[in-house]
Amino acid sequence: MVPIAARSTRGTAPLSAYPKAVVIMAEGPAPENVRVFIAIAVPDLIKEQIKTTQDRLCTGFNRRSVRWTNPDHFHLTLRFLGRVEAGSVASLVDTLRTVCQSVRPLQLRAKGVGFFPSSRAPRVIWVGVHESEERLASFQQTVQRASLGFTSEPAEERFSGHITLGRTKRLSRNETTTLARTAERYSGTTFGEWRAHEVHVMRSQLSAVGAVHSLLAAVPLCADSD
Repeated sequence: MVPIAARSTRGTAPLSAYPKAVVIMAEGPAPENVRVFIAIAVPDLIKEQIKTTQDRLCTGFNRRSVRWTNPDHFHLTLRFLGRVEAGSVASLVDTLRTVCQSVRPLQLRAKGVGFFPSSRAPRVIWVGVHESEERLASFQQTVQRASLGFTSEPAEERFSGHITLGRTKRLSRNETTTLARTAERYSGTTFGEWRAHEVHVMRSQLSAVGAVHSLLAAVPLCADSD
């Protein structure tokens, strides 16, 4: 089991460095809105295991076929909020702190490679994430309800925990078949397990070279039995 203490968000400060009221640091004038999502980090050792499989899936595909996720961005998204008023982020974090106080840490496992919506028409390539006590889906609903007032994004009706490996753009029939056959080899592969003790409120800034992710706040799961 890999502890979450092996942070996957490199260069971030420890939890104690994040005050209750979050201040978004930026050069120049403060932004009116920020692009936000709520996620659980994936430890670096598990990222490395997943990247090895991603590299094998990449073989034979060009950039026009699949947009592969930067391994530094591997994470388990609980809720994508889109644009949030910068002045509301501190309230969002405080709301999450409140609901997370009664939640025990989650024992997670990254296992299997699959597709949304299907292997015949893949749009998203993923590694599945499962929780030993099947609490992940209910926790995601808790996070979703808590964040409803901060987003105009529609609520997710059916949650399936996953880490995105890539998104397809233009796949030929042969490429689709090859991708499905390669992924099938890893349908039962376990990439690692870890205990998640916190959730991250993340900022995503779009740029010409892709999204840049930065940590706004780490919110602990406080009902820890350890």
